[in-house]
Amino acid sequence: MSSSGRHHDEEHRQLQQTLRLVLAPSTSASRQLAAVDQCAPTDAELWTRLSTEVDVLGVATPVELGGTGAPLSFLGVVLTELGRALYSGPYFSTVVLAGQALLASGDQVAQQDLLPRIVQGKLTASLAGLALGTDGLMAAQGVRATRGPDGWQLDGRAEDVWDGCEADLLVVLAAADDGTMCFAVDRDAQGQVRTATGGMDLTRSSAQIDFAGAPARPLGAFDAGQRVLDRLRVLVPTCLAAELVGIAEHCVDVAVRYALQREQFGRQIGSFQAVKHQLVNAYMDNEAAKCVTSYALRELAMSSSEAVSMSHVAKAAASDAAYKSAGTMIQTLGGIGYTWEHPAHLYLRRAVAGRVAFGSPSAHRRALLAGAVRSGG
Repeated sequence: MSSSGRHHDEEHRQLQQTLRLVLAPSTSASRQLAAVDQCAPTDAELWTRLSTEVDVLGVATPVELGGTGAPLSFLGVVLTELGRALYSGPYFSTVVLAGQALLASGDQVAQQDLLPRIVQGKLTASLAGLALGTDGLMAAQGVRATRGPDGWQLDGRAEDVWDGCEADLLVVLAAADDGTMCFAVDRDAQGQVRTATGGMDLTRSSAQIDFAGAPARPLGAFDAGQRVLDRLRVLVPTCLAAELVGIAEHCVDVAVRYALQREQFGRQIGSFQAVKHQLVNAYMDNEAAKCVTSYALRELAMSSSEAVSMSHVAKAAASDAAYKSAGTMIQTLGGIGYTWEHPAHLYLRRAVAGRVAFGSPSAHRRALLAGAVRSGG
């Protein structure tokens, strides 16, 4: 391993340890359950600490725009720790979805205006206009853009917009006569109705947004929308894979600790062969998912020709690992794992929701096979 690689590994560990200390008090089991029961809003104090004390809102943003300019591997560390803590704030929607869309748009004026405020925690954002296409992967659909005498306006409906009701800014992908375009819509703009929608994941808010002549600011040139979509189709599944790895890690850790504490017939249940096999299988699945996700982030950072295929592999592997690990945790816990009072079901819900978000494992595997066929592999 190169000295640069060892240096990054040490920095990753330091970031991981710092995040665990910061996240632990605010994302404990009792706090998570209370937030779900009371439909509590985002923890403003924790959001401030993430933007100032830990400075992770700008981890994937260039230095000249207020960020740290760190490699994508650092974003992976952050997302994994947020997954472990079942963080329910708008980090993914703001930093990954909207933030990376702004960077991919190439609109330097908008970037200089919006990204520093995102990095400072003063502006939350999300991405609208994405849905699953006929291939089961991300596509821009649902919103139409037209140009009138007073500028661009949006019409249509955007589904499953993460943190859509609370976002100060919406980055919207919309179909126009010249192709897919990218727009910015402020929270107080007329012509939009944001409606909270329920879902499997009780810890991540989602919204349906109806546009009816909403004034919108175009981002980048006419081909910016397609550039944004091409970038996000690779980046977002890989980033979600990192979060799902954190979910799987937490579930395995909880199951192992319980198996070492719980006794039946005078023995730790972790000494029973059937329990051992389940835990080892879950651990191995997660280690494999962690490795391919880390590799996918590295290839993406280098704009490698393997980035697209590794994104498919990472999302499929991490989705399966999180889902299976959550199930193993609940089975190991026994009766308590099936109750509302234990947060196990919240992790299972996040794993199930993340499994299908931005493409299911089967959709990514079909895309991987199709890519191999096209390349003659």
